[in-house]
Amino acid sequence: MEARLAQNGWVGCSGGVVIDPELEAWVWGDSPHVDEALGWPCGGRSLRQWLEHEHYLIPGQRKPSRPKEAVQHAMRLARKKRSSALYGELARKVSFEHCSDPAFLKLKATLRRWFPPQSGAGNNVGRGTT
Repeated sequence: MEARLAQNGWVGCSGGVVIDPELEAWVWGDSPHVDEALGWPCGGRSLRQWLEHEHYLIPGQRKPSRPKEAVQHAMRLARKKRSSALYGELARKVSFEHCSDPAFLKLKATLRRWFPPQSGAGNNVGRGTT
C-alpha cells in the first residue's frame, strides 16, 4: 500500500498502519496506575505477580500473551466494571512510551513526523504521567 501511494506522488506524505484491535495491550506497561485503576491489590500480591501466578505473564514479558482475558479476569476479581471511564483514567495516567507494539510505534512515529513538536506548544502525543 505504501509503495503504491509513493508511486502516485505521496512520498513522505502517507503511511499505512494496521493495528490489531487489542486495546488492552498498551495498558500493561509497568505502571502503578494500572493496579490503582483496576482496583488492585487482590490477595496481597501485585498485579504483575498475580499475572505471573495465573500464567498470563511470563517473567520478563512486557504484556500478557492474552491481554484482553487478563484484564477481564483481573477486573472480575477486583469487582471492577469495564467502562469507558476506566479506560479514560488509564489513558490519562499510563504512558504510551513503553508500548512495544510495532504497529502502534509506527503510528506514533508517523504522527510525530507529520506533526513535529513545536516549542512551547502542548504536544501530548504518546505521553502520560508514568
